[in-house]
Amino acid sequence: FPYWYDRANRRVAGIARHSMGFLSRVHPVSVRNDALPGRFKGRGLVLAEFPVAGTTLAVAIAHLALGRKARWQQLAHIASVLNPFEHVVVMGDLNCVEGSDELRWFRDRCNLVAAGDGLATYPSWAPSRRLDHILVSSDLKVRSATTLHRGYSDHRPVVVEIEVPAHSARKGDLLVASA
Repeated sequence: FPYWYDRANRRVAGIARHSMGFLSRVHPVSVRNDALPGRFKGRGLVLAEFPVAGTTLAVAIAHLALGRKARWQQLAHIASVLNPFEHVVVMGDLNCVEGSDELRWFRDRCNLVAAGDGLATYPSWAPSRRLDHILVSSDLKVRSATTLHRGYSDHRPVVVEIEVPAHSARKGDLLVASA
């Protein structure tokens, strides 16, 4: 993965570093780093744009607030950022469950579907809730979706394999995303 980006959300000196980022084999056209609205600093959005035959695939990585009011504000911000894009992947710790009002609103607003329904991610040692999501534009085909059992986080990573849109010159290419 020759292309990578890392955004530190919080640093706890000598103890921990909370961050999000991506690794890619494809060179992104651009990478945007936004602070998300809310009372507490550190929540953010990374938006990477990748070329797809005359258009762009926007890959957004987010870590949302614990509070519902702040999540609504943050999802509204992300929806406005994603508005110009035809093909979108949104992933991350969204800190809300599948059926929440804010997540339903966001999915409807951005024309997104969940990749892999019912994948529990939290807590990692005995997952019972899905707080980590990968959402994709409704025109992207999800080939597979699963979680990984890893001990380095209190959340299980989500891995999704999607197919690049049929009208792309790179038909059949696959993108693997993990949150």
